Amino acid sequence: MQKEIEIKLAPDEAAEESAIERQLSLALNIGIERIRGHKVLKRSIDARSRKVVYRMLIRVYIDELGMADSYIVNYQNVSSSKHVIIVGAGPAGLFAALQCIENGLKPIVLERGKDVKQRRRDLAAINKEGIVNTESNYCYGEGGAGTYSDGKLYTRSNKRGDINKVLQTFVQHGATDDILVDARPHIGTNKLPNIITSIRESILNAGGEVRFDQKVTDLLVEFGKIKGVEINGETHYKKSEPHKASVTGDTVGDPFKDTSGPSMNILIKLMSIVSLVIAPYIAVSSADIEPSTDVLKEIPITKKADSLGVNT
Repeated sequence: MQKEIEIKLAPDEAAEESAIERQLSLALNIGIERIRGHKVLKRSIDARSRKVVYRMLIRVYIDELGMADSYIVNYQNVSSSKHVIIVGAGPAGLFAALQCIENGLKPIVLERGKDVKQRRRDLAAINKEGIVNTESNYCYGEGGAGTYSDGKLYTRSNKRGDINKVLQTFVQHGATDDILVDARPHIGTNKLPNIITSIRESILNAGGEVRFDQKVTDLLVEFGKIKGVEINGETHYKKSEPHKASVTGDTVGDPFKDTSGPSMNILIKLMSIVSLVIAPYIAVSSADIEPSTDVLKEIPITKKADSLGVNT
């Protein structure tokens, strides 16, 4: 038998399996020996009062063993399949490529910037010398704008799809499994470059392609349909029609400057504006815990400003 229950625990107890099972036993009024396993579904910090607690939604396995979760996707080889041109190697582009592979299509990802490793040199030039590479910087390059700027985009759409699949993909490629249960999942900017590299390797190992320094400057439109793309203002690139995808980031405008007609339907959406405030001592000094603790790694705050959500 399985039951889902929410419990509250002190921060030090939330890290101990035995303490969790003791609290589950009390909450369910059953002997602890009947609890054969449990799975944390959601976890959040409640610091609204001086006594900080963890709120945890847990699935409890009573008199039966739980099933082990598997997040590994074995990507099929698509090297000889129909091609899909994907413009941009940001989050949308990389995940579009993985989805193409799952659907039996070969993705060809065209990215105007450089890979994550080479981007570091260009970012260092910005910070140390004030030299900006217009094609490789904080906005452009593998992984998109959020790779080195701690970017977070929260979707409020009712048609957002399966967010868990996205998080599981990150875990498969190197993120900690904490992001599967935390109310405000956060991968960490220090980990993102390696995760993005791992995603690219999955695409390549499955027979897909990821090409850098490939700035898409125009879309080739014939009779109201996209037939291909123009790269760096000169090369025309066409592949198996009609499989095309444009998933450029919100900072990219070049492909659309001279493109019009029924083939393009550009939808501008309002997005969360995010800033990161690092104030660990201020955060814990108002709570009933020691400043040295690792409990409050991140406290997200949401503020409504002019009817738009702003996450801090």
